[in-house]
Amino acid sequence: MNRPLRIAAIPYLNARPLVWALERKGGGRYDLSYDVPSRLAEELAAGQVDVALVPAFEYLRGVGDLIVPEVSISCLGPAGSVRLFSRVPLAEVRRLATDASSSSSAALAQVLLRQRYQASFTTVALPPDLEAMLAAADAALLIGDLGLTTCYPAEVVCDLGQEWYDWQRLPFTFAFWVADEGVPPEVAADLLWAKEQGLANMAAVVQDASRHTGLSAEVIGNYLQRNLDYGLTDAHLTGLRTFAQLCVAQGLLDHEREPNFLRPAGRPPS
Repeated sequence: MNRPLRIAAIPYLNARPLVWALERKGGGRYDLSYDVPSRLAEELAAGQVDVALVPAFEYLRGVGDLIVPEVSISCLGPAGSVRLFSRVPLAEVRRLATDASSSSSAALAQVLLRQRYQASFTTVALPPDLEAMLAAADAALLIGDLGLTTCYPAEVVCDLGQEWYDWQRLPFTFAFWVADEGVPPEVAADLLWAKEQGLANMAAVVQDASRHTGLSAEVIGNYLQRNLDYGLTDAHLTGLRTFAQLCVAQGLLDHEREPNFLRPAGRPPS
């Protein structure tokens, strides 16, 4: 390409280890931007960006062409920042409010409520204001930094990553890098390098995030290092396929989509 590659990421804490190095050493090859998950999927689908950190559910729906291997935002147990607040027991939820910026988490909440708890409900997508959401629904889903930091005296507060693991004993993958066909394969190596740099320099990532958010380094460090997993192994892909099958069974997806990968080549940024 004769222009910088347009890469779009989410502005949440959970993406900081993946973009920290790109912000500092992109070599002039990257035009890095940020938006909420649902908008990133729209931008990639519209050709406004070349690579985006999109919700896994959007890829399963057909957005984008190629997954960058070995990199994701996943969890194996509690996610920390994807939480469901309910005024009633989960089996009694009749109306679910989801964060309008989410899709993987919203689909996960529906799969868990319907198929693990046999709840029968309708959904409404709303801005992430928990009090307003719970005024309009029995249960509300918050994601991202608000999901991590919000405290609320609901009858039930559950972490959807933990719920998934307790049910399936598999990782849950919320998002990964997805590229358009035609993106040069060395981009995969660059994004893997960026992840490795972020994880290797986690203390600096945490301190930087603490300065920008006002949250303590302890809270951010525990979240990034204990809650989240940034791999994309065979176990992650098994979890992704299981999630896709459950979404198809529930009518959230028309069909399953087999992952297709952008194979790494080239060298890291210089």
